[in-house]
Amino acid sequence: MAIGFLRVRLPLAPDLFFIRAFESHIAWPVKLTAEFFFTQSATDKKFDKLFQEWMSKDQGWPVIRNDPNAWRQLIDRAARTLCYVFANRLLFYESVRRKFDELKPITVPKKLGQPLELLEHFNKSFQHAMDVTGDYETLFYSMQVDFAAPAIFMHELAPDAWRSVLSELDQFNFKEIRTDILGGIFQKLIAPEERHKFGQHYTSEDLMDVVNAFCIRKADDVVLDPACGSGSFLVRAYHRKAHLNPSASHQDRIAEIYGSDISLFAAHLATLNLASRDINEEENYPRIARRNFFEIREKKEFWKLPRGLRGERKIEPIFLPKLNAVVGNPPYVRQELIPKHAEKPKADSAKEDLFELCKSLWGVELTGRSDLHCYFWPASTAFLKEGGWFGFLVSSSWLDVEYGFALQEWILKNFKIHAILESNAEPWFEDARVKTCAVILQRCDDEAERSENLVKFVRLDAPLADILGERPDENSRQTAAEKFREVISRCKEDKARDQFRIVVCEAR
Repeated sequence: MAIGFLRVRLPLAPDLFFIRAFESHIAWPVKLTAEFFFTQSATDKKFDKLFQEWMSKDQGWPVIRNDPNAWRQLIDRAARTLCYVFANRLLFYESVRRKFDELKPITVPKKLGQPLELLEHFNKSFQHAMDVTGDYETLFYSMQVDFAAPAIFMHELAPDAWRSVLSELDQFNFKEIRTDILGGIFQKLIAPEERHKFGQHYTSEDLMDVVNAFCIRKADDVVLDPACGSGSFLVRAYHRKAHLNPSASHQDRIAEIYGSDISLFAAHLATLNLASRDINEEENYPRIARRNFFEIREKKEFWKLPRGLRGERKIEPIFLPKLNAVVGNPPYVRQELIPKHAEKPKADSAKEDLFELCKSLWGVELTGRSDLHCYFWPASTAFLKEGGWFGFLVSSSWLDVEYGFALQEWILKNFKIHAILESNAEPWFEDARVKTCAVILQRCDDEAERSENLVKFVRLDAPLADILGERPDENSRQTAAEKFREVISRCKEDKARDQFRIVVCEAR
């Protein structure tokens, strides 16, 4: 391969050619990592226990240990996840290096002692990249904080495998790759259909576009996803803002988009997903915090970002501002799996903490049987401006079961309920057993205004893609979502069509 990347005649588009070549090299360390996991978990009971805890608690994966086929699939999923994250990190390092001459190429030393020395070697390079750029902590984080991450170096052939990956990267001169192609490489590597291959969930873009069309009304709206996962809702928000004002800069858009996630892998993907929208910008720092959202408070540091030009850059804290929109697909965790009491300071929030948080913010007292998503409603809307919008994709159970009554009462006292959408035609959660709805609310302190509001219950009898119709480009996607929003919003009485039905009720 010649160094002049785009001067080579390729049978595929340049971004697809790069991805095919890169992924073929990643296959080797994935295989070696899976072999290490399989052997170690079969021979070391302590490791096996910690490995299962990492899968279930840190990744949220259902662990089936007594089924050999299911266990091998889980091991493959773990290996792919870890290797892809590390590969993304290597690739992003190369893309940053094109703008910062202080960053030198990463190599695998010829002489290595223990496998963890290789981990430390890479960590030093990534830490240097963080120091030079002043950001990208969620991309270049120290791998030592994650139990399973060092496994990608533990096989005896791992140094050779990663040396091969770096050799593949070295063939491409990143300074000669156009920024639109480089951004496309990142976006294709972490596209929903690619993440799904190694077990990552994704949400329908059509559904996200409809929710965002309700909630993001102006181009400069400040948007939050409190449990952003890989950033899918926020990327769709980015495209919506671009539709509403095509002339706004990349920096302006990402400065108005906030996300947090407790998972290292999720925060990594969300940061990469937003940064890759325009890889050419030097000040390209998504507001993605690797945080437990329930620990985020007003006037408490949300994250740190660099300010100023290179050479004069300072790291300053940023705070979560008042919001125009809260959107997202919060994690679905049954109440039985939420600990009653915090076992240690760094543990996930316990029921007693979540209960007290919601009570202190809004005075709402949720029951101990509330699923985890219920606590995200009061916690995130505490940052919402009067008139601000809320759009969540959640389990429909809160509409019917006892624990949802307190949530419903709180909603009626503080919000207009604009629409609740459900589908009979397609599952909106990966787990088809969980019935799902999209909830659209608007914060409103005026009791009379709330009581005059009409609630639209929307039942879809056809896939949302069929309802929205053919959409050849991004603008037509946004326009179709807006038109469907208007059909729902303007409806004053029950309406039945072939593809959907709207039932109109008074708020009470």
